[in-house]
Amino acid sequence: MQKISTMDTWAKEIINSSDLSDNFQIEISKIQKNNSSEIPFTIKIPCNSNYNTPETVIVSFNSSLYILENFDDKTISTKILYSDINFIEITIILLNSSILINNGYENKKIYFNTSSEEYFHKIIKKIRKFQNSQINTNSESTKLDYLKDINLKLFNYSKYAMKYHEKIIDTVYQPTDKKNNIESNLTILSNNELVFIKEPNEKNKPKSSVYGGIWIFIPINKIQNILIENKKNERLFLLNIIFSNNNNYHFTYTYNTKSSFKEFDKEIKKLLL
Repeated sequence: MQKISTMDTWAKEIINSSDLSDNFQIEISKIQKNNSSEIPFTIKIPCNSNYNTPETVIVSFNSSLYILENFDDKTISTKILYSDINFIEITIILLNSSILINNGYENKKIYFNTSSEEYFHKIIKKIRKFQNSQINTNSESTKLDYLKDINLKLFNYSKYAMKYHEKIIDTVYQPTDKKNNIESNLTILSNNELVFIKEPNEKNKPKSSVYGGIWIFIPINKIQNILIENKKNERLFLLNIIFSNNNNYHFTYTYNTKSSFKEFDKEIKKLLL
């Protein structure tokens, strides 16, 4: 019986497009003609039967990326400019992870084996460097030190999130609230980004609590407004983020955190003026 290599389910970097199927090669050739001065970072992600997603190739340039999806021998190509991206969400849980990229028109979610996560961090790095190109990457971190005593895991997770922040303006920590099904999370406001980090839902948590989390990165210049909204008949409220193209995204918190958002709300609205 032929054995299937575990690595066949992993994403991998593609150095030469000849290693891809003919359909992908044709599309990449078209893309490369319009970006002839750049050598892109290219990865191939196998189809995922658990989520019914097709074989996919991501071609990442300095200011845009292309997502190529193979459906029944037909390749669909989607171009996303970094300047149009409202937010990026990366979820790392056990072996099943995902990246979601939203530009207001497309909401592209790609699932991958966590063993391949380094490739997706490289793509996120390219996007965030472009969106925050004028920012000094040596951020001060003292405003996160309080987390060392109450949630070391989120403190460590925030180290990755702190890149490309010149100044951390405010943070809000939400402890776990099992009654309301809210996992511990951290909201960071910097001068150029809004970052939300949370632990996965209880039912999806890894057996080892050391691993597993969700990171969401939102450029401040894509936000049109932020509203604090109460959920009727519940002890919860939303931080509703409205983008310039009228799309929105929200985070959920319990009422015991609401007072912490008074100053946070003032500070972020100063940045939106």
